[in-house]
Amino acid sequence: MKIIDILNRKSVFIILLLIKIASGNSNILPVCKTCIITAEENSELKFNLGWENEQSCIIDNELCKDFIDKKFCIGFTIEFKYMGTYYGKEYNKTCIVDPIIDKYPICKGCSVILEERKYSWSFEDDKMCLLDLYKCKPNIGSDKRSYPYYIFVKYY
Repeated sequence: MKIIDILNRKSVFIILLLIKIASGNSNILPVCKTCIITAEENSELKFNLGWENEQSCIIDNELCKDFIDKKFCIGFTIEFKYMGTYYGKEYNKTCIVDPIIDKYPICKGCSVILEERKYSWSFEDDKMCLLDLYKCKPNIGSDKRSYPYYIFVKYY
């Protein structure tokens, strides 16, 4: 998706939201079922936006108050689930576990065969799997990824 499309979509959304608020009906969007923010808080209107079911939704700031400022984990170890979102703990901080774990298995080992900007992949038990970089990352104590981390190609 192009940046211009995102900006246009965001501008249209804000205009529609302001019209609804001015008319006394602020329920233009559904309330999110998770606490994952996809658009930053608007300081004048005090709301956060999420993205669910292929549409924007409004984050419930009261239900999500303890989770609103969390960043994504670099690993995939789940500590608990709240409002449909998985959370983990890395470097003594709570973080959001990427929902991609619902689609792909997590690798047992740490052999990389493909490194992308966001994910690292391997091949185990005849399936592609995600590497847990929190467990596998050699720079202990760092939550920064160095892209490209490394790429190995294995032939099976």
